[in-house]
Amino acid sequence: AVVSTQSGHYGRGSGEGTVNKSYLRCLEEPYLYHTQNPGKAIRGKMIEAINQWLCVEAGVLDDIKEVIKILHESSLMIDDIQDGSKMRRGSPSAYQIYGVSEVINIANLKYFEAGLIASNLGTDCTRRSEASRIFNESMVRLHQGQVLKEREREHQSISI
Repeated sequence: AVVSTQSGHYGRGSGEGTVNKSYLRCLEEPYLYHTQNPGKAIRGKMIEAINQWLCVEAGVLDDIKEVIKILHESSLMIDDIQDGSKMRRGSPSAYQIYGVSEVINIANLKYFEAGLIASNLGTDCTRRSEASRIFNESMVRLHQGQVLKEREREHQSISI
């Protein structure tokens, strides 16, 4: 399984990208603050249900769950800024505590960390390559959706 990003390095234990743990924790503080009040855990339950048919091995499934969690939580942090949401799950939104710039940067950092985890999914180069392609396509769609949402909010209509 991929080593947790909070452990100080990314990937499958290669030691590449090793970072001082206290420095990493400081960097991740806005993300950790944001995730301290978890939601309803619907994503994980849905993934487990779908896996009844797919039968993905436990370690890989855990990595997939982590990628999806990181992407969802990071996109919520950005969404709060864009929507001007002052509260998230009963607490002040992360940007209310840490500022807009810091939250944008940590959310973007987490997107890249999720990409690193995705790039190590699977046991062979073909599967890892496919996981990276799917991840990148999903990120493009995520951001296209955000652009359309913002355009609609700003201009009240979208011409497609």
